[in-house]
Amino acid sequence: MSKNIDIPKATNYFVINQSDAAVIEFVYEPKKKKVIREQKGAKGMIYMAISSLAYTLMAFLLKLLYIKSSVSTFEVTYWQSIMMAFLNFVLFKAYTQDHLKVPMNMRTTLVLRSIFGFFGMTGYYLALQYTDLSKATTLYWTNPVFTAVFAYFMLDEVLNFIDWLAIFISFFGILVIQNPWASQSVDASEKHASLYDTLGSLAAIGGAISFSISQMQTRKLGKRVHFLVPPFYQAIFSAFVAPLIMFIMLRYRQNETTKYGWYECYMLILISLSFFIAQVFQTKSYQNDKAGRVAPVNQLQIIYNYVLDYVVLRTHPSSSEIIGGVLIVGSNLTISVLRCFNLIK
Repeated sequence: MSKNIDIPKATNYFVINQSDAAVIEFVYEPKKKKVIREQKGAKGMIYMAISSLAYTLMAFLLKLLYIKSSVSTFEVTYWQSIMMAFLNFVLFKAYTQDHLKVPMNMRTTLVLRSIFGFFGMTGYYLALQYTDLSKATTLYWTNPVFTAVFAYFMLDEVLNFIDWLAIFISFFGILVIQNPWASQSVDASEKHASLYDTLGSLAAIGGAISFSISQMQTRKLGKRVHFLVPPFYQAIFSAFVAPLIMFIMLRYRQNETTKYGWYECYMLILISLSFFIAQVFQTKSYQNDKAGRVAPVNQLQIIYNYVLDYVVLRTHPSSSEIIGGVLIVGSNLTISVLRCFNLIK
């Protein structure tokens, strides 16, 4: 009998003993499973760090666009959504994935993710338009606080004493930034500026809450859908809804319709590319790790934007904004670092 016998299925589970020329003996030796030790938060945090840099660039470019152009928030959202949908579709083809492949039980979750994602980013864009870059960023990226709370109630993720302490410190930081105890100015021009600043702050906080809910939906989707699916469908939803809101706003808008030049065109392209990179890596981050662990890494962009606001835009944050920002960033980054090194669960 020939010794060269090809038994591909059996060799996965048995070792062939060919010591005897006349007998082939099968000895059962089950394969040992490889033990993969995962460092909690490592992969998800790397993805979130990349997303943070991309969000920083996007916010800075958008603030420059608002300063030098009359482009409105909903115009930005519309053009950005068109480019986002195109870029996602190109990647779908590159990955040979079907963009329509969404499980039936995940479709409602995907719709909710698109709706709250749209309102989340719109709130952030309005905040950047009406208040300082550093302040808008600080208030909007309190969303890890809301993410952790929503994860506790919606996803049954555990929050320990340190988590709750960080949440209360962050909320206190919001109060310090807004500084409701300060005396109100009686000057008309300052009151007008203060009104816009308040509107920007409310938009940032509303956007943070909406964004947190959208990320809870992303967490529910998990790896049941391709990571390109959530940002693709949010772009489609935004491309339909943004023009409707834009037409309503233009009806009551006093200044003339925006005139697009080369500056507006290439700035919108750069903003869209930055946002695309940020969303893709953020989605992958939430799909690879717990929401409460990776979300605080995005707080790094608050530091970046404070520097850009002070050095480039020549905006000088007040002492209350700096103290509030330190409280928010410090508490959330502390939680993130402790979880990264598995010091807390």
